[in-house]
Amino acid sequence: MTVTATDFRKNLFQLFERALNGELIEIVHKNRIIRLVPTEPKSKLSRLVQRDTLNCTPDEFDQAVRAQDDGMHREWEQKWRSRL
Repeated sequence: MTVTATDFRKNLFQLFERALNGELIEIVHKNRIIRLVPTEPKSKLSRLVQRDTLNCTPDEFDQAVRAQDDGMHREWEQKWRSRL
């Protein structure tokens, strides 16, 4: 479909809908043609962002944090004792 810039302005949203449904819209402005063509929609999966996650229960997480804390405290105590 070919429309003038004035008609495009008057029917902007209707022409957008037609373009989104796959119709080629050509807008004539100062003897030049501008084409409105929709791109292929991206899938929802292509927009996923990879995130680092833990797959464990809250209790398992708490146990791991406690074990890590205990290990760090032991290392600190050894370093402080060796300095005395």
